[in-house]
Amino acid sequence: KAQQLLPSAGGPADAARKESAQPARPQRRPLAAVPQGMPADDPKALDAMLRAEHVVLVVDGYNVSMLAWGDVSPADQRDRLLSALSGLQMRTRVGMIVVFDGADVEGARPPRRPGLKVMFSPPDEEADAVVVREAAALPTHVPVIVASSDGWVAKHAQQAGARVISSATLLELLR
Repeated sequence: KAQQLLPSAGGPADAARKESAQPARPQRRPLAAVPQGMPADDPKALDAMLRAEHVVLVVDGYNVSMLAWGDVSPADQRDRLLSALSGLQMRTRVGMIVVFDGADVEGARPPRRPGLKVMFSPPDEEADAVVVREAAALPTHVPVIVASSDGWVAKHAQQAGARVISSATLLELLR
């Protein structure tokens, strides 16, 4: 059998060796499908995307909550956003990860909400990096939607294969 693997140069086995010597290309993440004729950053399109199978929504917590409830304390912002997201999760059954900056909540435990994974970034790290890391860490067959209006988050989430929608679009859907 070893003799069969060593044909003359340029044969099929030689081509197979060259292919296997090259690093495997990373699998591209499928984008959440946008309904035909709709822009992706539209509340109705977002609602449809969230109802698709296996989609995960990753939310830049304070980026969304500050836009809606910037006049209340961070704790109240978190509570309001998580309540609204819990209702959306009940309607759509989508997996959700919500990331908040952890600098102001050192030692606090993330609140438990059914269907929501709530996280705080480490005190010395902004939530932005955690949002992108969480989106990128999901299995590559899972379509990911990131809700943030932060340019850095949007750029890096797109590079990780996620579809990005604005905080305002998510808030419109939550209302």
